[in-house]
Amino acid sequence: MEGGAGGIFSAIVICLISTLFAVLVILVLASDLGQGIPYNPLAVLRSNAGAGANAAPEPASPKPDPNAEIEKALMPIRNAILHHSKTVDRINALISFNTIIGEYAKKVGGYPNSEGKVVSIRTVLTVLNASEFSAHVAPDIIDEMNYISDGVSYKAVNIGSGDCAVIRLIQPSMVDPKRSAAPLDCLAYGFWSPKGEAF
Repeated sequence: MEGGAGGIFSAIVICLISTLFAVLVILVLASDLGQGIPYNPLAVLRSNAGAGANAAPEPASPKPDPNAEIEKALMPIRNAILHHSKTVDRINALISFNTIIGEYAKKVGGYPNSEGKVVSIRTVLTVLNASEFSAHVAPDIIDEMNYISDGVSYKAVNIGSGDCAVIRLIQPSMVDPKRSAAPLDCLAYGFWSPKGEAF
C-alpha cells in the first residue's frame, strides 16, 4: 500500500514539474520576446489578427472584428496562465485518479459502472474507497471532475474549468474529442480507456 502511494506521489511530482515547465514555455511564447520564435502559434495568431485589421473593410457586409475573435479565443489561455497553479492541480488530480482507476481495474477486471451516464467523481471515489485522493485534492477540483463508464471502458474528465485551451497547447492528447468547442478552445480534458474515448 505504501509503495502504491509513493508511486502516485512520484507521478504527481513529475507531472507538476513538467506542467510548470510547460506553463513557463507558454509564458515565453506569449511575451514580446516569444513573438520572434519561429512557428510560435501565439505569434501567428497576432500576425493574422494584424493582417485582418489592415485589410480594407467590405462596405456591403461588415465582418466580425478578427481581433475580437482572437482576443476571445486567447482569454482562457491568459486566465489559465495567470492562475496556472489551479491548472496544475487539476492535471495532477486527473493523473492520480487515472492511476487509482487503473489499479482498481487490474484487481476486479473492470471499472465502476455508471451505466453510460456522466456522474461526479465523488460517486466513484466511494466505490474505489480512495480516501487518500479525497484528502489531497481540493473539493472544488473534485467537483469539476466527471466520470462515465459502461463497466468495460471509462472516461474521466474535468469539464468547464476554463483552462482547456492551455491543455490543448501543452498536452493535446488530454483534450476530450467529444467536448471540443472550436479549434482554439475545448470544454473538457482528462483520461480515458481506448474505447472510452467515444463517451
